[in-house]
Amino acid sequence: METAAIEAEIAELSRRIEEKRKVLESSHGIVEERELVASAVKEKIAELTPSGAPATTSAVQPTSLPTTNLPASPQRASYLDTIGPGAIERLNVLLQMAVDHGLKKALKALETEEPFLVDAFHDAIADRYYEELKRHGVL
Repeated sequence: METAAIEAEIAELSRRIEEKRKVLESSHGIVEERELVASAVKEKIAELTPSGAPATTSAVQPTSLPTTNLPASPQRASYLDTIGPGAIERLNVLLQMAVDHGLKKALKALETEEPFLVDAFHDAIADRYYEELKRHGVL
């Protein structure tokens, strides 16, 4: 995906986040930014997932990104902290693919992956986009 397309995807997510922020803050007060990002990413995934693709049962939840060199944070431990190094490597490749080439390309690559990796991707991508949106000064 060209840089302009990636910037467009970030702009779209930013727009969705702001819309959600306005709605939720008017009805619930202050809303956690990670929750807003997770919700916007979940909607984007739903839009980009073909109707015939298998659905996963897990919702996008903010979790720590799996790494092979950092111990799990006790406050944010999850099942992602227990998956093997091969799966972590593949997950990180898919996450980076989403950032570098767009969510659509990463979701296409996910079509051939094991269901647990699809769930792990859905769980981890919100955090990855949260960090990218912060890096771009959107949050």
